[in-house]
Amino acid sequence: MWLFVTIITLLSHTPLFEQHLLAILPPIVLLASIALWQSITGLFTWQKSKMNEKVFTAIGACFIGMYLLSLPNMVKTNNTTRDVRTGGREAEAINFLKTVTRHDDNLISDNQLLIFMAERQAPPQLGDIAQVAINAGRQNSRNLISLSESYSVQAVASWSLRLIWLTEYEAWLDDNFLTKRVWDGHHIIYFGRRFPKNNPIPNEQHVQLGDSIIWKGFHVDTETPFQGETLPMTFYWQAKHKPHQDYTIFTQILNSHGQLVTSWDAQPLHGYLPTTSWQVAEIITDRVDVPLPDDLPSDIYTIIIGMYDLATLERLPIFDSEQDFIVVLEIRN
Repeated sequence: MWLFVTIITLLSHTPLFEQHLLAILPPIVLLASIALWQSITGLFTWQKSKMNEKVFTAIGACFIGMYLLSLPNMVKTNNTTRDVRTGGREAEAINFLKTVTRHDDNLISDNQLLIFMAERQAPPQLGDIAQVAINAGRQNSRNLISLSESYSVQAVASWSLRLIWLTEYEAWLDDNFLTKRVWDGHHIIYFGRRFPKNNPIPNEQHVQLGDSIIWKGFHVDTETPFQGETLPMTFYWQAKHKPHQDYTIFTQILNSHGQLVTSWDAQPLHGYLPTTSWQVAEIITDRVDVPLPDDLPSDIYTIIIGMYDLATLERLPIFDSEQDFIVVLEIRN
């Protein structure tokens, strides 16, 4: 009866995934253990056994076979669950979220464990994104869009094949994030929020690098402890013309003697949005966390940025200037 009810429940479950079949293991184990004893005793009394006892012995042998056949899948599923903490695709996703987001960022996922393991937070009003909640209408695209906009969600992980049922929200993600990383075609992390149209750019600038790149502005969190931490910075860029090369952005901090203290070099959005993919006039938001030394002495430090061709290390010149870098601002430690 236990096995029968479990099978009926599974058949009525939507969507049904392979791991859900593990629910039938407990009743099979129970039946197999009983049948194992019956089979052992039945082998010794096979000739004297009645027909119904022989039938039950044969059924018991089948259950034992089913259990043995299910062991590889059970081990595989257990390893997959363990990989959330110790390795595999989930571990990659957790490390990726730690890289492309910050501690105070809000994230959304249909697998809350990813957000928790990445030490990030979800909007407090998010609620449940279980399939049951989606099917019942308690969770819908309109709600997720509202939360994503209200809490300025910086990354969305479509991981447990639930968000794909919210097609309107998926369309919103494609429109409001610059890029995404995809695992095996189904597991997706959207990141790199598009800069809202008509919003003012912080510390707006207009500095041209080469013939196609415009530096539009910046934000530097000067309240962050300036020692043994990372200094969060956000830079805003724009393509005047379609760039024909993939440029690397360098961010450097110099001391009062012009000596390099620390730096960070990377293509935009951790390499997932190379300059050749930029759309003309699109505001590109690139967030950088520059590591700071533990023993940074008191001084006046200068932040500079620029771009260069990684193949030749040649920097882009600043238009109407003899320099090949931009002075962002000075910070006193």
